[in-house]
Amino acid sequence: MPTKRHTLPKITVLVVDDHAVVRQGLKMLIHSDPNLRVTGEAEDGLAAVQLAGKLHPDVVVMDVAMPRMNGVEATRLDPVSRAPVGRLRVDAPLVVVAAGVLGSAGLLRRSGLPGDAIGGGLQLHTSLHVTALFDEPVHGYYGPTMAYAVTEFADVNGRTGPGFMIENTAVHPIATASALPGFGAEHAARMGRLPHLARALVVLRDRTRGRVDVDATGRPAVSYELVPEDLQRLHDGMIAIARAYLAAGAREVWLPRNGAPPVRSEQDLRAAGAGPLEPGRTSLLYAVHLFGGASMGGGAASACDEAGRVRGVRGLAVADAASLPSNTGVNPQITIIANALRIAEGLASERHG
Repeated sequence: MPTKRHTLPKITVLVVDDHAVVRQGLKMLIHSDPNLRVTGEAEDGLAAVQLAGKLHPDVVVMDVAMPRMNGVEATRLDPVSRAPVGRLRVDAPLVVVAAGVLGSAGLLRRSGLPGDAIGGGLQLHTSLHVTALFDEPVHGYYGPTMAYAVTEFADVNGRTGPGFMIENTAVHPIATASALPGFGAEHAARMGRLPHLARALVVLRDRTRGRVDVDATGRPAVSYELVPEDLQRLHDGMIAIARAYLAAGAREVWLPRNGAPPVRSEQDLRAAGAGPLEPGRTSLLYAVHLFGGASMGGGAASACDEAGRVRGVRGLAVADAASLPSNTGVNPQITIIANALRIAEGLASERHG
């Protein structure tokens, strides 16, 4: 006699996110499990409350940050009266922080974690741009954002240079306008030659160390003053870019110094490079990559251990660039991803064996 099979009802899911592509991806993932079924979707917390009262799903998968009403507020609303009910408390055996360098360090500081290691050890790749004018059109706003790099001056991957890289970058109008030196008519005239412009930047492996604190409103506040050695190496990188552009046939090179004359020859370059780099006169001086603020290390002075676990706090880890103990000297995307995977695999192994 054949055995009668009993099938359990599918778990119903309501998907809530303000981005349609995210909702679509979540639905595809949920539908891949034969025990799950999506019964509805909403684009904000208010619509989610209305649908939840109508559909009574078993599970609601909801984003936190959404328009009209965020996910936290929606979770606290009674589906009938729509009045906030109690407080929302999330208890998790493991919390992994990955909010970016400023966000992660700021969150840990706001949470009251003690010690100078939290927020300390901030390190950057400081950058500035050099722009060149060519007789022939370059059309640098087409193609890849970055296609070439000069590693001659790097101090990584077996090189023993002073510790900076040179990378070309696209000539998109807004980014170019923000970095060009000069004001008013001078700046407008230079932007008028946009098809003939080429740009490159210095990626400095800073020796400076700073820190991230929080201000009275709880927002991250950065303390970071470039040491003289870093200012000198930025200056040397700027001169190296200008020299390369002159060798490539540029008519003029514009150093990122407001009020500086254009460079048309090696003689001009020697005169322009005679003085120190003054941050206050630089048309654009910025951090292209950030590291640290919750650094890993083998000693008690570090915020996290080598596995990314925050020292002194059970069930808390940091898995983004904030946990990296120093800057990398190269574009860090692969390093950040690899470190996050390493930390995640270690934490999973500890919990599940």
